[in-house]
Amino acid sequence: MEQTSITIKIPSELLELAKSLETETESLNDLVQKALEKEIKWRKAWTAHQTILKLRQEIKETTGVHLDPIPLIRELREGKN
Repeated sequence: MEQTSITIKIPSELLELAKSLETETESLNDLVQKALEKEIKWRKAWTAHQTILKLRQEIKETTGVHLDPIPLIRELREGKN
């Protein structure tokens, strides 16, 4: 993946905390990249979740609330209908 350099401003306390988490195998840059990727995935998932909730509401408004089918299924199994 091609990389681009940017300059960001973050609170100094957050920078110090992030630097304290650096390891020999993971740089501050790696930490920021992983955090950004995680945030992007979370936001996409949140958007999908909101879309699902909206569609559910639209379907509910269109078709109405359906009755619980379990009692009918039990009656059919027992041969009452």
